[in-house]
Amino acid sequence: MEVLLVSSYESDFNYDFHVSFRPEEVNAGKTIYNFRERKIGPRTYTLSGHSVFYKNAKGEIFHTYGTFGRGSEQFMGIYGYFDVLPKGREKYGPNHALPHWAKVHDRYESDGKLIGGGTP
Repeated sequence: MEVLLVSSYESDFNYDFHVSFRPEEVNAGKTIYNFRERKIGPRTYTLSGHSVFYKNAKGEIFHTYGTFGRGSEQFMGIYGYFDVLPKGREKYGPNHALPHWAKVHDRYESDGKLIGGGTP
């Protein structure tokens, strides 16, 4: 079996798949994500999403797998390491997103809080 990895970089696929959002959607504060309408923040231009396709001998292409948000961990190797730690991911921050809880080792104060209180 031949496996081909393809990026959606510089294409409209992310907009078609509803994981990237055009300025008018961001300005409206809502869009379609994970097959339902969702409110989005003022600077949310991309959210997580992954797809798998299959091309048969006739050249037909099938979308065989798609995932959004929490279904993306298997594509992000670091999550597997965090998941086996004694306290798991210890997700903190307003969106419980990776930048809010995975901190650079030298960005902590002595009390364990992130320097500056923001994301690394």
